[in-house]
Amino acid sequence: MTIKATHVGIRELGSGNLGERVFKAFQSVPDISLNRRLLMAMEPVYKRLNAEIEKAQGIQKEIQKIFQLHRQLSAQLSENENVIEDFGLLNESNAIYKLVGPVLVKQDLSEAKETVSKRISYITSEIKRHDDRIKELEKQQENCREQISKLQQKLQQEHTKAALKA
Repeated sequence: MTIKATHVGIRELGSGNLGERVFKAFQSVPDISLNRRLLMAMEPVYKRLNAEIEKAQGIQKEIQKIFQLHRQLSAQLSENENVIEDFGLLNESNAIYKLVGPVLVKQDLSEAKETVSKRISYITSEIKRHDDRIKELEKQQENCREQISKLQQKLQQEHTKAALKA
């Protein structure tokens, strides 16, 4: 699963395990002694890199889930706002019915307006809560991107040093 095209180094990773793939790739390189030493020295970095990638992917999944909930809440908010507008067209003599289970129950216009207004207030607060959670997750995601970038740079530097020694 790709997190975002802008994520540092994650775009080309797909859903595979980068640390394991790189680890296995270096095991097959002919200069065994140098590469094995490098590989053994860098194994913790590969594992940390893989853990950060998995963490970033988990955060992305959670963001997607919250966005889906946000869309549903926005649709509900829109519906309820339309109901309030429709109530504005009615007068006290109009009959309003509320569905309670399988039964329609007669309800006062003022009571119906109050119920829908409370629902709008609740939905609005839920949307705000989801927005705050998304901002928090985006900060965590940015931290993961920075960690991934640092780990990739560290791996690249170590590979360059090893290549120069060879």
